[in-house]
Amino acid sequence: MSDTHPGTTSNYRPDIDGLRALAVMAVVLFHIDKTWVPGGFIGVDIFFVISGFLITGNITSDIGQGRFSIAEFYQRRIKRIIPALVALILVTLVAGQIIMLPADFKDLSLSSVFSVLSLANFYFLFSVDTGYFADDSTTIPLLHLWTLGVEEQFYLLWPLILAAWGTRGYSRLVLAGLAMVALASFLLAQFVAPSAPMTAYYMLPMRAGQLLAGAICLMAVRHHYRDARLPRLLREMLALLSLALIAGSLVFIHEGDLFPGFLAIPVTLGAVGLIYVGSAGGSLVNRALSFRPFVWIGLISYSLYLWHWPVLAFARYLAGDLDLQLKLICFAIMMAASILSYRLVEQPLRRTKASLARIFTVYFAVPTVFILAVCGAVFSTGGFGVWRLDSSYVAQVDQMFRESGSSTSAPYVCQRFMLRDDMLTRPACRINASEEPPVLMWGDSNSGHYVGTVREIADAAGFGFRNISISSCPPILDAPGQYASVRFSDSCDTSVDLVRNILPNYDHMILAANWENHLTRHGQPFITSLGATIQALIDDGKTVMVIGRIPQLTQADPTCPIKALRFPFLQCAERGSVDRTAIMEVNRIVRLTAESLGATYLDFNDYLCDGTTCQGLIDGQPSYYDRDHLNWRGSERLGEAVRTDASILALFETFLSADGPLPIRENTPSPALTVNPDLSLMDPSDWRATALYRSGSNILLSDDRAASYQTASFEVDAATLATYPDARSATLEIVLDRPRSVFPMVRVRLDPTGERFEFLVDGETGRTLPRRDAGETDWRESVTDENMRLTIPFDLPAGTRSVMIELIPAASAPGQDYEYSRAHTGSLIIRAAALEFHEE
Repeated sequence: MSDTHPGTTSNYRPDIDGLRALAVMAVVLFHIDKTWVPGGFIGVDIFFVISGFLITGNITSDIGQGRFSIAEFYQRRIKRIIPALVALILVTLVAGQIIMLPADFKDLSLSSVFSVLSLANFYFLFSVDTGYFADDSTTIPLLHLWTLGVEEQFYLLWPLILAAWGTRGYSRLVLAGLAMVALASFLLAQFVAPSAPMTAYYMLPMRAGQLLAGAICLMAVRHHYRDARLPRLLREMLALLSLALIAGSLVFIHEGDLFPGFLAIPVTLGAVGLIYVGSAGGSLVNRALSFRPFVWIGLISYSLYLWHWPVLAFARYLAGDLDLQLKLICFAIMMAASILSYRLVEQPLRRTKASLARIFTVYFAVPTVFILAVCGAVFSTGGFGVWRLDSSYVAQVDQMFRESGSSTSAPYVCQRFMLRDDMLTRPACRINASEEPPVLMWGDSNSGHYVGTVREIADAAGFGFRNISISSCPPILDAPGQYASVRFSDSCDTSVDLVRNILPNYDHMILAANWENHLTRHGQPFITSLGATIQALIDDGKTVMVIGRIPQLTQADPTCPIKALRFPFLQCAERGSVDRTAIMEVNRIVRLTAESLGATYLDFNDYLCDGTTCQGLIDGQPSYYDRDHLNWRGSERLGEAVRTDASILALFETFLSADGPLPIRENTPSPALTVNPDLSLMDPSDWRATALYRSGSNILLSDDRAASYQTASFEVDAATLATYPDARSATLEIVLDRPRSVFPMVRVRLDPTGERFEFLVDGETGRTLPRRDAGETDWRESVTDENMRLTIPFDLPAGTRSVMIELIPAASAPGQDYEYSRAHTGSLIIRAAALEFHEE
C-alpha cells in the first residue's frame, strides 16, 4: 500500500500509480460483487509487488547516498500509513456503536486495537471463525487490514537486512538467492493452504514472495540494467504478456481455488513484468497505465482500499445481500470518503517536518492510547457502549440473542467435530427418557438442528431418544470420511467408529444430514453409501427414518430482528427467500433411496415453504441461524408447529412399531413389463446423463439447471442392432413415477432417417401427449395413482443404424400450455424400461 508520489522524488513513475489503480479497482469490484471480477482479490498481490519495489528503492537509494536512518524510515512509514488508518478506525468505531450489536461491536473494538498495532492478520487468523471468503466475513468492517499487518511486519525486518548489507551491491548470485527465498514462500503457501488456508492467506511467510519479487525487480533494474533499454518489440511483447498474466488471474482464478501458492505466481510475474518494462524504456501498456484518470485513482488507492471494505461491511450488516442500486450507492460513498481522506488526512499530514518523537507521539502513541481507552470502555459495557444506558433495550437484546443462537447452543443438543466416549452416555444427550431409550438420532449438523423439533414431537408422541451429531460428517457406516471435508475426514471416521459400537443398543434410527451438499459433491457414490447404510441397519432388525433437508436460503441473518429494534425499516421477514424446486429434487432422491429400501421418509418443508417459495419463517418468525441451519428457537418452534400434525405423528407411530422394518411401498418394485424385453434399459451406466442416480432397482434423472435442458439418452447402436438382423419393428415400454410438478418428455429417434417420435407426459391429468409424428404410432398409455406406463411401437426401416431414446426430466409444466422451456427443473424416476424387437 506504499508509494512514491509526485514531488517526493525525481524518479516518480505514473505507470506504477496506474498499476496501483488496476489493483485497487480489482479488489473493490470483487468485494462489491464477486461475479464481476472473479479473481479480483489478486489485486492485493499486485500491491505487495509494488510496495516491495518502491520501498526497497527508497531504502537502497538512501543507503547508497550514506543517509539511511532506521528512525527516519519508520518516521516516513508512520506519516504514510498511520493518520489515514487512525481516521478510518475512529470513524468505524463510531459507526459500529450506532449500527452493530454488542457482540459484534466488541469484536470490532478488539480488531481495532490489533489493527492500529499492525497485527490485524494475527487477530483475524486466530479469533474469527470464518474464512476470508465466507459469507459471515463480509460484515467484519476491518477484516481487510490484514494486508497492512503483513506489510508492516515485513518492513520490521527488511530495512534491517538491507542496512546490514550496506553498499556491497547485489550480484546476480545475491538476486538468485533472494529469488530462491521468494520461491520458497510460494512453495510454503502451496503446502500450507490445503490444511490451513487462512494461515496461508494471512501470514507473512506465505506472502513474502510477492514483496520480495518487487524488491528483486528493483535491485535488478538499479544494479544491473540501469541504462539498459530493451528493444521496443521485446518491451511490447513482454508488457502484453505481463498484462495477460494479470488479466488471466483476474478472470480464471476463483475464491475457491488453492490460493496463495503456485496460483499467485502468474500475477506476481505480471506485476513485476510491467514494472520492469517501465524501467527499461516503457511500452504502450505502460503509457496506457499513465493515463491521468488511472493515475488519479492510483494516488487515492490507499484511502480507497481503507474505506471500501467498511462501507460494504456496514451496508451488508444492515441490508444483507446488496442489490445493484445499493452497490452503486456504496461505491459512491467509498469514493467520496477516499477523496476526503486523501485530501484532508493523507496529503497534509505526510508533509509535516516534525521530529520523530513528535510524529510518533502525535500520530501513533496518542491515537493508539485513545483507541485502547475506547475499546476498554466498550468491553466494560459488554459491547453495548452508550446503549447500556437503556435498560429496556439491553433486556430485549439479551432475550432475543438467546433465542437466535445456533441449535448447538441448546444444552440438549450433543454435537461435536470429534465424538468422545462420554457423549455416548451423557444424560443431557438423552431426551424425554430417564433411562437409555430405544431410539438414536444420528447425523451431521443438520441432524443437530432438528433435535429441538424431534424433542417436541417426542413429547407429543410419548417416546425418548438419544441424539449424536458429528459436524460435517454424514451418517454413513462405511468410510464416511470420504464424504467429509479434508480437514475433518479423520475425525469423521473415528467418530463413526464410536457410533458403530453402540448401534446394538438401539432398535430405531433417525438419520439426518446435509444431503444437498453431499449429493452435489459426490453424486451417485454417496447415494450408494447411504442406501448401503440404511440396508445394513434394516438387516440388523432396526427401523429407519430419514429426515429430508431444509431449503438453503439465499441469505440469512438471525440477528436481523434484533437490529430492527434500532432500525425498524429493516425487512427481516423478506430476506433470503428461495425457490423450493431445488431442495425438492434433492429430497426426492433421498426419499426414493429411503423408501425403496423400506425406511420411513419425513421432511418439514411444508412448514417452511409457502407453495414454491421458502423464506425460513415459522409462524411468521425468522427461524434460521444461517443459510443452512435452524436456530435454537426455530428448531423448537418448528416442533411446536408439527407436534399436532396427525400425519407426522402417524409416521412416528409406524416407525416406532415393534413389528420390525417397515414394508416396502407396493409400487416400489419395478412393475412387470407387458413386452417381452430383448434389451433392458435399467443399467444406469448405459445412459448418458449429467445428473443420473441409481436407487435400488430404479433410476432417477434430474434437471436442476434453469439455463438449459439436462437430457439423458440411451443409444441402441449398430452393433446391438446387428444382433437382431431380422427385426423390422420394435416396442419401447417405459414405466415412470407419475410426475406432478413438471412434465417430462420421451423421444425415440432413428438414424440415419431422422425419424423421431415425441411424447410429453402430463402426470397431473394422466395424459400422454404425442408430439411430432408420434400420432402415426400405435402408442398406448396406462395410468395409476403412482405410475404411468407408456408403450411406443415403431418401425425399423432398412438401413437403420441406431435407435436413440432420449428423456428430458422437465420439458414443460402445468399451466404452460404444454410449451417446452429449458427453464423448468425437476426429476424423472424410471421404475422399468425395456425394448422388444419384432420380426414382422
